[in-house]
Amino acid sequence: AAPLAAFPAIEHATLSNGLKVMFVPRTAVPTVSMNLIFDAGSAVDPEGQQGAAVLTSTVLTNGTDDLDALEISDRLQILGATLGAGSGVNSTTVSMTAIESRIEPSLALFADVVQNPAFRAEDFQRGRAQQISGIQQSNRNPGAIANRVLSAQLYGPENPNGRPASGTEATVGALTPEQLHAWHDAWFRPDNATLVVVGDTTLAELQPQLERAFAGWRAPSKALPARPQAPALPQAPATPRVLIVDRAGPQSIITGGRIAPAFDAQTQAAIETMNTALGGAFTSRINMNLREDKHWSYGASGGVRTARGERAYVVSAGVQADKTAESLVELRRELTEVVGSRPLTEAELAGARANLVQGLAGEWETNASILGDLGRMVTYGLPENFYDSYAAGVSGTTAEAATTAARSMVGAGPTTWVVVGDRAQIEPKIRALGFGDVQVVDVNGNPVP
Repeated sequence: AAPLAAFPAIEHATLSNGLKVMFVPRTAVPTVSMNLIFDAGSAVDPEGQQGAAVLTSTVLTNGTDDLDALEISDRLQILGATLGAGSGVNSTTVSMTAIESRIEPSLALFADVVQNPAFRAEDFQRGRAQQISGIQQSNRNPGAIANRVLSAQLYGPENPNGRPASGTEATVGALTPEQLHAWHDAWFRPDNATLVVVGDTTLAELQPQLERAFAGWRAPSKALPARPQAPALPQAPATPRVLIVDRAGPQSIITGGRIAPAFDAQTQAAIETMNTALGGAFTSRINMNLREDKHWSYGASGGVRTARGERAYVVSAGVQADKTAESLVELRRELTEVVGSRPLTEAELAGARANLVQGLAGEWETNASILGDLGRMVTYGLPENFYDSYAAGVSGTTAEAATTAARSMVGAGPTTWVVVGDRAQIEPKIRALGFGDVQVVDVNGNPVP
């Protein structure tokens, strides 16, 4: 057998200001890529300011105290560097890729953006308008609606995992530049961040360059703000429920989910192997059934959503409207049988193992992929040796381990189904299935008479 792909060795340093650095050398391309990951995302948005983390990350790269958006753009072009930022539920990331020979001036610009964002009125207004327009678009997108309604049902609408990170039109519309400054000042500090770096340099060369670039960046003497306590998860309904959102169109979006156990390094490889066979690949059971066998869907899939704490197991499919109820039956049947009468076979698992393991070597050839995996370690607290043993864990997943994984993740199947489609056409047939409580709700999950 071919040798298993190995994750590259990680080197560590801590700067004098307390910033932790994780570094992986890669010499294939003369560039250096870095993600500065702050341990704060939409989960720490103050009450009534939902969307602040996302807007902070959007406007952050548009201007510093000394440079406006055009000057930053010109500088990046001259340096041949790229700069970006983004925010999720648990973390906010500022990223840069620079040419190795121009690393010093590129780092100086990066450090300026991180430490001294201006949040000028015109940049702020443009960023806010963009975010509101994105929210309005997602209110018209059936897949986004299904996802949002399901998340709020599983986690509760006040839980950071149950509400949209980008906020609502009302909360984003009320944000001010001062609130972004306050968010940035509270969480953008070296003792609340990890810098992950991959590229064509050495740690011995890089560390003094980082010390110089971030010389003026010190953690304030006051402690980090208290993080809001996430509310407890709602009690799952005793019998599954189906929520229908009325949206005319030739197809329906079906999604269903349940709360599943938190990440565990011991079982994750088996879970991913099981899921690849059940819903995570083109050849998976769920897709082969609805797309290849029935021709009701262009694609059906299932998988575990990453989160801190309890995760969600979710299946989804876009199906032709007149086959909505039938597709619901098939999805439920697949999820019932995999933990019961029709466990995954050795042949299915062999395909899944090959799919996962053979992709790794190529995947870990790219700086972006290694950065992404390092970022997951930082954000979700994965053990550092997780990827070292990952390929062996996948290769060693037995049929018995896959069944155990299916029982823990899929369990008794989704507790909530959300169907976005033409109510007049789909509601009577869904009610006739007798799946449990059927309710019609709006795009925010509120009951509709």
